[in-house]
Amino acid sequence: MGAVYRAHELKHGRDVILKVLRPDIGISGGQARFESEVRIAARLAHPHIVPLLDSGDAGGLLYFVMPHLPGETLRERIDRLGALPVPDAIKLMRDIADALLHAHEHGVVHRDLKPENILCSGEHAFLLDFGIAQYTRDEDDAGRLTLEGNAVGTPRYMAPEQAAGRAVDHRADLFAFGIVANEMLFGSRRGDLAAATRSDVPEALSALIFRCLSPDPARRPRSAGTLVAALDALASQGAVASVAAERPIVIKRRRWPFLLYGAAAAAVIAIAWRAVITRDAVPADTLQTPIAVLPFREDGDAAADGVRGRLAGAWITQGLHETGVVQVVPWTEVLQAVAGSTEPEVALLRRSVVGTIVTGTFYTTPDGTTLHAEIRAVRSGRLLASLEPVRVPHDSAAQAIRIVRDRVMGALAITRDARFAATAARHERPPTFESYRAFDRAMTQFLAQQYRPALAGFREAFALDDGFIAPLLYASQAAWNTSQYAVLDTLLGVLDARRSELTDYHEHLRQQLRAMLEGDGRAAYASAARAAALAPDSRAAYDAAVIALWLGWNDSALVRLEAMSPDRGAMIGWPSYWTNLAHARHLTRNHAAERRAAREMRARHPTLRVAWVLEARALAALRDFGALDALLAEAEALEPDVYWSYGGMLVVAGEELAAHGDSLHAAPYATRAREWLEGRLRLRPTQPDHLFWLASAAHVLGDFAAERRAYGRLVQVDARLRNREALALAAERSGSVGALAHVPQPEPNDIGSRYVAEARLAALRGDAQRRDDWLREADRVGVRGRPWLHGAAWRDLGTLPP
Repeated sequence: MGAVYRAHELKHGRDVILKVLRPDIGISGGQARFESEVRIAARLAHPHIVPLLDSGDAGGLLYFVMPHLPGETLRERIDRLGALPVPDAIKLMRDIADALLHAHEHGVVHRDLKPENILCSGEHAFLLDFGIAQYTRDEDDAGRLTLEGNAVGTPRYMAPEQAAGRAVDHRADLFAFGIVANEMLFGSRRGDLAAATRSDVPEALSALIFRCLSPDPARRPRSAGTLVAALDALASQGAVASVAAERPIVIKRRRWPFLLYGAAAAAVIAIAWRAVITRDAVPADTLQTPIAVLPFREDGDAAADGVRGRLAGAWITQGLHETGVVQVVPWTEVLQAVAGSTEPEVALLRRSVVGTIVTGTFYTTPDGTTLHAEIRAVRSGRLLASLEPVRVPHDSAAQAIRIVRDRVMGALAITRDARFAATAARHERPPTFESYRAFDRAMTQFLAQQYRPALAGFREAFALDDGFIAPLLYASQAAWNTSQYAVLDTLLGVLDARRSELTDYHEHLRQQLRAMLEGDGRAAYASAARAAALAPDSRAAYDAAVIALWLGWNDSALVRLEAMSPDRGAMIGWPSYWTNLAHARHLTRNHAAERRAAREMRARHPTLRVAWVLEARALAALRDFGALDALLAEAEALEPDVYWSYGGMLVVAGEELAAHGDSLHAAPYATRAREWLEGRLRLRPTQPDHLFWLASAAHVLGDFAAERRAYGRLVQVDARLRNREALALAAERSGSVGALAHVPQPEPNDIGSRYVAEARLAALRGDAQRRDDWLREADRVGVRGRPWLHGAAWRDLGTLPP
């Protein structure tokens, strides 16, 4: 757009950078972009964005002035040094992410993030060149300068939606950030990057970059703030600690074309780059993109010149485009590649980059028409799905195509979905796409721990296609998580009746859920372990670890959790993985690693407050009072009226110190918690979460009368059995013998909590034998919430050595 000069400003006696719009560019419409760049630069005041000093019009030449900073572009640094040291790269990434965060918060998307537009001055990075930046807020937009359907940017760094000419938001910059981060770590140049390995890149960093490079914007990090938090956490951990034993990271990059057609315009071709990071080579049966649909053969005719065959290919291609879940080779490109060929697949692969091929055949019989489709991986030749043939009358070929199109869309969505990668789901009949779409919406809610709407969504997915069994299993888990045991029993009844249709994996999962409902923790663990053996990256492996924690098998839980990856398979986006990893490390007394898990959870899921509490517990166990107090001071400003509140953090810290025999330090935290909670309860007297923590604080302080009063108030607003058991124990401490006997027995699925309550009561009465007997019973059935007993029940069940 312009010429850039190094100049000397006489007024202030300093060197500056002068950017001047070329006159011919101004005539062709570049003036609007130039003026937009000036407005944006004037708006953004940030330490890592090169600022605007001045702008104006000198004899018809538009210009603006920036400070001159010593250094080099990131491109020059990479070309000079190659791969950057990991700590240096993280510092630069952090500066870039912070600059992007500032721009995005002011409604600006850069749209051209690349090493040439990043200035490296010493160990810091500065963002340059907002020439094609775009406002994302309506009130900021002074007229959109990029027409819908036009791809603007540097092709190598464009997100798929940007390369397709669609409207973009801040997540397009996050995709480009992932490409730039790759180049910093692997020293790539402008050409193809075939493969590279590097063993000193921390797993958390590779996972972060992997998320940025998702083709689906919704699966990228929520904001640049997430990048900043994650990079801060890596920097605080020294970035390269504990990575020597990790397997090399393999990076593969492939190029794929977008052909963008407009009704009244010539084709615009934009080349976009996609990068995928995995710790191992991509498995042969993993869905590779882009997808190409060949014209269907008619009665085995290899020439593939039938109208119905081309119609089938066109409709299925269009359907895949509309889903937005996979990259698809445009139908016109397929037709051009296979025209006149007797070997259409060979012709297509000679002219186009293709990862997966959909083929099919029409067969005509006296009874009607049969349509059959298959999906196959190009690289390995592996058959990914062979769809059940569709048979229709002779005059219903269009109906058959619609049915097959829906099945192909569903099969590809399932094959691509990492949550199904290891569960043998590909052996089931693929769902309809509408059913899968309902399932995917419900899964998003499930991962966000919004279990009630997820339960309804899973049931809707099954209603749309009752051959799709997976939604019933997830619905059952959602019912368990919301204590809807009657609903769970009903869902398991449906699964019981469909056992012959279940894969081995899903049958083990059904048995696990049934055992959980019946309160048989060891049987539940055995079923989960069998399912996990079939699918190590599935949710069953995670379930086995969680049930091991319920049973007190802490070492087994830790081994299972640390063998899993939070960025692969069913653990993608699952925050509770980090909660239970922190629990397992806590109960095996690895508190430094426990804190790392909590901090990683905070970086990945900044809205979840339990991560703060987990970190506070770890710091208390480490007796790092400086860091603990700093964390608490930061948390005091957060939303107060939630379960994992500031008051709850104080209580957990006090409990943990007391559990390690440090009552001297425990008491001040519990006292602060009580004062804070009483203050909140004066504003909201019936807030159940605050009442629970108030009772817990009184317990730490040994004020059993206050504990009993708080639990009494809690039971008035929330009379669930666990609260009534806690009130009964508090009453027993105050001399009300037999209080626990008047509390009804819980359902079998939660009988472990009663056994623990009986063990605490026996300990209170000095009966060590009965205490141990009840604890053995609890060990047999399992206790949900057992990891917290270490701190909450220390007064009755004993303390750990300090």
